[in-house]
Amino acid sequence: MIRHGAAGSGVGAALQYFDCGDVDGGPVVAILLGIAIVAVLFIVIGHLVSKLWGARRRRRPVRPYGAVTGPQLPSPPDAKVGVAEGTPVASPLGGEPCLAFSIVLRTERPAALLTDVLWREASTDGFIVRLDDGARLQVPAGRVRIVESSGSERRAPRAKAARMLPAGLGVDVEGELSELPFDLAGEQVIRPNQRITIRSRVELREDPTNIPASLRAPANLALVATGVPVLEVFD
Repeated sequence: MIRHGAAGSGVGAALQYFDCGDVDGGPVVAILLGIAIVAVLFIVIGHLVSKLWGARRRRRPVRPYGAVTGPQLPSPPDAKVGVAEGTPVASPLGGEPCLAFSIVLRTERPAALLTDVLWREASTDGFIVRLDDGARLQVPAGRVRIVESSGSERRAPRAKAARMLPAGLGVDVEGELSELPFDLAGEQVIRPNQRITIRSRVELREDPTNIPASLRAPANLALVATGVPVLEVFD
Protein backbone atom coordinates (compact mmCIF):
# COMPACT_ATOMS: atom_id res chain seq x y z
CA MET A 1 0.00 0.00 0.00
CA ILE A 2 2.90 2.37 0.73
CA ARG A 3 4.37 1.64 -2.68
CA HIS A 4 1.06 2.41 -4.43
CA GLY A 5 0.67 5.59 -2.38
CA ALA A 6 4.15 6.81 -3.28
CA ALA A 7 3.45 6.22 -6.96
CA GLY A 8 0.14 8.07 -6.68
CA SER A 9 1.81 11.04 -4.96
CA GLY A 10 4.30 11.35 -7.79
CA VAL A 11 1.57 11.22 -10.45
CA GLY A 12 -0.54 13.73 -8.53
CA ALA A 13 2.35 16.12 -8.18
CA ALA A 14 3.06 15.92 -11.91
CA LEU A 15 -0.59 16.60 -12.78
CA GLN A 16 -0.70 19.59 -10.48
CA TYR A 17 2.51 20.94 -11.99
CA PHE A 18 1.12 20.87 -15.53
CA ASP A 19 -2.24 22.23 -14.33
CA CYS A 20 -0.67 25.27 -12.66
CA GLY A 21 0.62 26.73 -15.94
CA ASP A 22 1.73 30.31 -15.45
CA VAL A 23 -0.23 30.84 -12.27
CA ASP A 24 2.18 32.27 -9.75
CA GLY A 25 1.75 31.08 -6.18
CA GLY A 26 -1.50 29.17 -6.66
CA PRO A 27 -3.34 27.90 -3.60
CA VAL A 28 -1.03 25.40 -1.91
CA VAL A 29 -3.87 23.68 -0.07
CA ALA A 30 -5.66 22.83 -3.32
CA ILE A 31 -2.47 21.42 -4.82
CA LEU A 32 -1.77 19.23 -1.77
CA LEU A 33 -5.39 18.10 -1.71
CA GLY A 34 -5.21 17.05 -5.36
CA ILE A 35 -2.01 15.10 -4.73
CA ALA A 36 -3.59 13.35 -1.73
CA ILE A 37 -6.70 12.37 -3.72
CA VAL A 38 -4.63 10.85 -6.53
CA ALA A 39 -2.46 9.00 -3.99
CA VAL A 40 -5.52 7.54 -2.23
CA LEU A 41 -6.95 6.37 -5.56
CA PHE A 42 -3.66 4.65 -6.37
CA ILE A 43 -3.64 2.97 -2.94
CA VAL A 44 -7.19 1.63 -3.29
CA ILE A 45 -6.86 0.46 -6.89
CA GLY A 46 -3.38 -1.01 -6.36
CA HIS A 47 -4.46 -2.84 -3.21
CA LEU A 48 -7.49 -4.37 -4.96
CA VAL A 49 -5.42 -5.47 -7.95
CA SER A 50 -2.83 -7.09 -5.63
CA LYS A 51 -5.54 -8.97 -3.73
CA LEU A 52 -7.12 -10.25 -6.94
CA TRP A 53 -3.76 -11.36 -8.33
CA GLY A 54 -2.88 -13.12 -5.06
CA ALA A 55 -6.23 -14.94 -5.00
CA ARG A 56 -5.69 -16.07 -8.59
CA ARG A 57 -2.23 -17.43 -7.79
CA ARG A 58 -3.52 -19.31 -4.76
CA ARG A 59 -6.12 -21.06 -6.90
CA ARG A 60 -3.41 -22.66 -9.02
CA PRO A 61 -2.54 -26.19 -7.87
CA VAL A 62 0.90 -26.36 -6.27
CA ARG A 63 2.73 -29.23 -7.97
CA PRO A 64 6.23 -30.60 -7.55
CA TYR A 65 8.39 -31.22 -10.61
CA GLY A 66 10.22 -34.40 -9.60
CA ALA A 67 13.67 -35.38 -8.37
CA VAL A 68 16.64 -33.39 -9.61
CA THR A 69 18.76 -36.43 -10.42
CA GLY A 70 18.41 -40.18 -10.60
CA PRO A 71 19.61 -42.42 -7.75
CA GLN A 72 23.31 -43.05 -7.27
CA LEU A 73 23.51 -46.83 -6.95
CA PRO A 74 26.59 -48.76 -5.80
CA SER A 75 28.46 -50.98 -8.23
CA PRO A 76 30.56 -53.38 -6.12
CA PRO A 77 33.07 -55.55 -7.99
CA ASP A 78 31.94 -58.65 -6.07
CA ALA A 79 28.15 -58.32 -6.21
CA LYS A 80 26.34 -61.39 -4.87
CA VAL A 81 23.88 -63.24 -7.11
CA GLY A 82 21.35 -65.83 -6.04
CA VAL A 83 17.73 -66.90 -5.70
CA ALA A 84 15.33 -65.23 -3.26
CA GLU A 85 13.68 -67.57 -0.74
CA GLY A 86 11.21 -66.96 2.05
CA THR A 87 7.60 -66.65 3.09
CA PRO A 88 5.80 -64.19 0.79
CA VAL A 89 3.32 -61.52 1.86
CA ALA A 90 0.86 -59.53 -0.25
CA SER A 91 2.23 -56.37 -1.84
CA PRO A 92 0.46 -53.14 -0.73
CA LEU A 93 -0.88 -52.02 -4.12
CA GLY A 94 -1.19 -55.06 -6.36
CA GLY A 95 -1.69 -57.75 -3.71
CA GLU A 96 1.02 -59.93 -5.32
CA PRO A 97 2.85 -62.53 -3.19
CA CYS A 98 6.29 -61.01 -2.67
CA LEU A 99 9.35 -60.95 -0.43
CA ALA A 100 9.99 -57.23 -0.94
CA PHE A 101 8.18 -54.37 -2.68
CA SER A 102 8.91 -50.90 -4.01
CA ILE A 103 6.37 -48.11 -4.60
CA VAL A 104 7.15 -45.15 -6.89
CA LEU A 105 4.88 -42.14 -7.37
CA ARG A 106 5.43 -40.13 -10.56
CA THR A 107 4.29 -36.94 -12.26
CA GLU A 108 3.27 -36.65 -15.88
CA ARG A 109 4.64 -33.09 -16.05
CA PRO A 110 8.28 -33.12 -14.96
CA ALA A 111 10.28 -29.97 -15.57
CA ALA A 112 13.12 -29.91 -18.09
CA LEU A 113 16.20 -31.89 -17.02
CA LEU A 114 14.35 -33.37 -14.01
CA THR A 115 13.10 -36.90 -13.44
CA ASP A 116 9.45 -37.78 -12.96
CA VAL A 117 9.91 -39.42 -9.52
CA LEU A 118 8.12 -37.69 -6.63
CA TRP A 119 8.16 -40.37 -3.94
CA ARG A 120 9.86 -43.71 -3.52
CA GLU A 121 9.72 -46.29 -0.75
CA ALA A 122 10.63 -49.97 -0.46
CA SER A 123 10.45 -52.49 2.33
CA THR A 124 10.72 -56.16 3.24
CA ASP A 125 9.84 -58.45 6.11
CA GLY A 126 13.16 -60.21 5.59
CA PHE A 127 14.18 -63.13 3.39
CA ILE A 128 17.09 -65.36 2.39
CA VAL A 129 19.09 -65.32 -0.84
CA ARG A 130 20.55 -68.68 -1.82
CA LEU A 131 23.76 -67.62 -3.55
CA ASP A 132 25.13 -69.37 -6.59
CA ASP A 133 28.06 -70.73 -4.53
CA GLY A 134 25.63 -72.37 -2.08
CA ALA A 135 25.97 -69.84 0.74
CA ARG A 136 22.95 -68.23 2.41
CA LEU A 137 22.69 -64.45 2.59
CA GLN A 138 20.18 -62.77 4.88
CA VAL A 139 18.29 -59.63 3.88
CA PRO A 140 16.97 -58.32 7.21
CA ALA A 141 13.52 -56.80 7.66
CA GLY A 142 13.28 -53.06 7.06
CA ARG A 143 14.10 -50.64 4.29
CA VAL A 144 15.53 -51.85 1.01
CA ARG A 145 16.22 -50.34 -2.37
CA ILE A 146 14.99 -52.16 -5.48
CA VAL A 147 16.67 -51.02 -8.69
CA GLU A 148 13.96 -49.73 -11.00
CA SER A 149 13.15 -51.74 -14.10
CA SER A 150 10.56 -50.51 -16.56
CA GLY A 151 9.76 -54.05 -17.62
CA SER A 152 8.84 -55.28 -14.14
CA GLU A 153 7.05 -52.20 -12.77
CA ARG A 154 3.27 -52.57 -12.62
CA ARG A 155 0.92 -49.59 -12.65
CA ALA A 156 -1.45 -49.28 -9.70
CA PRO A 157 -4.66 -47.27 -9.17
CA ARG A 158 -3.88 -43.73 -8.11
CA ALA A 159 -6.69 -43.66 -5.53
CA LYS A 160 -5.33 -46.77 -3.79
CA ALA A 161 -1.82 -45.30 -3.64
CA ALA A 162 -3.20 -42.00 -2.29
CA ARG A 163 -4.86 -43.80 0.62
CA MET A 164 -1.46 -45.15 1.67
CA LEU A 165 0.20 -41.76 2.00
CA PRO A 166 0.96 -40.81 5.61
CA ALA A 167 -0.82 -37.75 7.02
CA GLY A 168 0.93 -34.45 6.37
CA LEU A 169 2.96 -35.73 3.44
CA GLY A 170 3.81 -33.33 0.64
CA VAL A 171 2.09 -30.05 -0.16
CA ASP A 172 -0.90 -29.13 2.01
CA VAL A 173 -2.78 -26.06 0.76
CA GLU A 174 -5.96 -25.23 2.67
CA GLY A 175 -9.02 -26.07 0.59
CA GLU A 176 -7.00 -27.49 -2.29
CA LEU A 177 -4.52 -30.34 -1.97
CA SER A 178 -4.70 -32.94 0.77
CA GLU A 179 -2.04 -35.32 -0.56
CA LEU A 180 1.10 -35.42 -2.62
CA PRO A 181 -0.08 -34.32 -6.10
CA PHE A 182 1.12 -37.27 -8.17
CA ASP A 183 -0.30 -38.64 -11.43
CA LEU A 184 0.99 -42.22 -11.66
CA ALA A 185 1.74 -44.97 -9.16
CA GLY A 186 3.91 -48.00 -9.87
CA GLU A 187 4.86 -51.07 -7.87
CA GLN A 188 7.78 -53.44 -8.28
CA VAL A 189 8.17 -56.65 -6.28
CA ILE A 190 10.66 -59.43 -5.59
CA ARG A 191 8.96 -62.82 -5.75
CA PRO A 192 10.06 -66.14 -4.27
CA ASN A 193 12.47 -68.11 -6.49
CA GLN A 194 13.39 -64.96 -8.42
CA ARG A 195 17.06 -64.38 -9.25
CA ILE A 196 18.41 -61.15 -7.83
CA THR A 197 21.72 -59.33 -7.36
CA ILE A 198 22.74 -57.73 -4.06
CA ARG A 199 24.61 -54.57 -5.03
CA SER A 200 25.25 -53.25 -1.52
CA ARG A 201 27.70 -54.26 1.23
CA VAL A 202 27.61 -57.74 2.73
CA GLU A 203 29.25 -58.73 6.02
CA LEU A 204 29.82 -61.97 7.91
CA ARG A 205 27.97 -61.65 11.24
CA GLU A 206 26.58 -63.80 14.00
CA ASP A 207 23.41 -65.53 12.88
CA PRO A 208 20.58 -64.70 15.34
CA THR A 209 18.37 -67.39 13.79
CA ASN A 210 20.90 -70.18 14.38
CA ILE A 211 21.81 -70.24 18.09
CA PRO A 212 24.75 -72.48 19.11
CA ALA A 213 23.97 -75.70 20.95
CA SER A 214 25.83 -74.52 24.06
CA LEU A 215 27.41 -71.38 25.44
CA ARG A 216 30.89 -72.81 24.80
CA ALA A 217 30.18 -73.59 21.17
CA PRO A 218 31.41 -71.08 18.59
CA ALA A 219 28.88 -68.64 17.19
CA ASN A 220 27.20 -69.54 13.94
CA LEU A 221 28.01 -66.97 11.29
CA ALA A 222 25.98 -65.85 8.28
CA LEU A 223 26.29 -63.39 5.46
CA VAL A 224 24.06 -60.35 6.10
CA ALA A 225 23.27 -57.41 3.80
CA THR A 226 24.14 -54.24 5.76
CA GLY A 227 22.84 -50.70 5.60
CA VAL A 228 19.98 -50.33 3.15
CA PRO A 229 20.26 -53.39 0.89
CA VAL A 230 20.24 -52.56 -2.83
CA LEU A 231 18.54 -55.33 -4.81
CA GLU A 232 18.40 -55.74 -8.56
CA VAL A 233 15.95 -58.16 -10.17
CA PHE A 234 16.81 -60.19 -13.27
CA ASP A 235 14.14 -59.49 -15.88
